[in-house]
Amino acid sequence: MKLISLACIGLLVIAAYAEQAETEEESGIAALEQSNDEVALALDKAELAGSETQVELPATRVKRGARRAIRRRKALNRRKLRRRRNHARRHAKNIRRAAAKRARHHRRAAAVRRRVIRSRNRRQRIARRIRARRVRRARRNHARSARRTRARRTRARQTRARRARLNRANRG
Repeated sequence: MKLISLACIGLLVIAAYAEQAETEEESGIAALEQSNDEVALALDKAELAGSETQVELPATRVKRGARRAIRRRKALNRRKLRRRRNHARRHAKNIRRAAAKRARHHRRAAAVRRRVIRSRNRRQRIARRIRARRVRRARRNHARSARRTRARRTRARQTRARRARLNRANRG
């Protein structure tokens, strides 16, 4: 997504630069046309005057100045574009670096999360085993004590019966 947006921004920058260059060329051409019009006007005046004297033509200086301005603007725009491209490149690098860092942190966080889950599961498993062992022992002990109680009751009953028999035999 970021790459697509960067590409779109790059295309917009290039389109803006092309449009700016086009308008500058048009303004340069307009300046040249204007200077040519001035030359034509000067020549027309000379013809109307009918003189073959030297006519002062202002075109050369204007042309040279216009060319110089165009060159200067072109150089300036080249520098601007280079600066913009370098900045965009640096920006893209920074974005990629930040994305890599985010991914690294995400992986690390995921690993920590997995470790926490593993340890929690282990703790719960051990606790479950301990609880199950306790329950088994309690059941076994209860069964033993119940058996013992039953055996004691039976023994006590038998003892009472034996004593009663002996008492009856002694009495009678």
